[in-house]
Amino acid sequence: VVALTRTHVRELFARRGCVGCGQSGYATAPPRTVLAEMMAQERAAADPIATYLRRHRPRRLVVRPLRRVELPALRRLYDQQLAGRCGWPVRSDASWDWLLARSACDRVYVAASSTEPALGARDTDSLFGYAFVQRTRIVELVTAPDGTDAARALVRRICLDLSEQGAWLVRCDAPPDSPIHAWFRQAGGGPVNHPAPEEAVGMARLLNPLDCLTQCSPLWQRRAAALVGDRSWELGLELTAPTAPSAVGFCGPRVLQRLLLTNLPEMRVEMVDDLNCKDRLRLSEGDLVPLLIGESGAEGLHATGRLRATSSDATLLAQSLFPGGIWWRPPLDDLLP
Repeated sequence: VVALTRTHVRELFARRGCVGCGQSGYATAPPRTVLAEMMAQERAAADPIATYLRRHRPRRLVVRPLRRVELPALRRLYDQQLAGRCGWPVRSDASWDWLLARSACDRVYVAASSTEPALGARDTDSLFGYAFVQRTRIVELVTAPDGTDAARALVRRICLDLSEQGAWLVRCDAPPDSPIHAWFRQAGGGPVNHPAPEEAVGMARLLNPLDCLTQCSPLWQRRAAALVGDRSWELGLELTAPTAPSAVGFCGPRVLQRLLLTNLPEMRVEMVDDLNCKDRLRLSEGDLVPLLIGESGAEGLHATGRLRATSSDATLLAQSLFPGGIWWRPPLDDLLP
C-alpha cells in the first residue's frame, strides 16, 4: 500500500502534461461580525440629503428560497458570468436539473423583486442573484453584472440564518475578484489560498496548446487592445525544454518552438524558424498551459524567473495578454452530498 499525498498526485499528473488548478482559496469569517461590518459600511455610505430628496431610491430586493419554476432564470444569470471567465463549466438544462436533484446543498436563496415568482419567470428581470448554501458554506453566489446590492442582500440573509443557528464561521467560495473577499477581510476573517485537505484539486490539460493559442486569437486581440490600442505589435514566444545531463554536466535549455504573435493585418499566430522581433518571451514548454488558462499568468511566472522578457514592452504586453488569477472553477458541480 502506497500513500500518495496531494503533491505526489500533482507530480504524477504533471508528467502527463496536466497542471493543477486550485479553487484560488475561499474566505471565512464569523457571521455576526460580517453582519456588523456590513451595517457599519451602509451607515457610513448613507447620504442623508439624497435620502431626504428621494433622488436615489435603492432597488427593493427580497431574499427568499428558490422556486423550481425559476430555474431557467438561474441558468441565464450564470450564463451572463461566463464571458471572460476561465474554468467555469458550461451547464445545460439537464445539468441544472441534476444539480438540484442530487440535494448536495441544503438551501438555495434568490434575490428577487417580489416574494413570489412572476408570471414570466424565465426572464432574469425578476431575479438579481442566487446562492447555493451547504450548512455553513456558501458554495456558489452569482449575481447580475450590476448586482453588488444583490450580493450584499444574499450574504446578509445567509449570515442572519447562520447566526440564529449558532454557527461560528461562515465560508464563501467565490472568484478571486469577488467583493465578498473584501467584506470578509474587513470583518476580521480572510481568504485561504489553498483548498482544504479533504477537498479535491482540479487538474487541467490542453491536448494541443499551440492550437489553443491560435483558436483564442480574438481573445488576445481584445486584451492587447486595452494596452496598445490600434497600434501594431509583435510578440515572440520561445518554448524551451531542458536537455538530458551529459558527461560534461547540464547543457541548459533547448528551444522547442518559436512562435510569433502579431496583430497586423489581423491577429494571427505562426511558427517561425528565427525570431527577429525585439519583444520576445522565453519560457518552458510546461509553463505554456498555466500561462494560457490564467492559472499562473505572465506576472507570476516573471516574478519567479520562469518567464524572461527581452524588453519592458514585452513584459507589459505579456501581462496584458496573459493575466493571472483568472482561473476559478465553481465547486458546486463537484460538491459531494
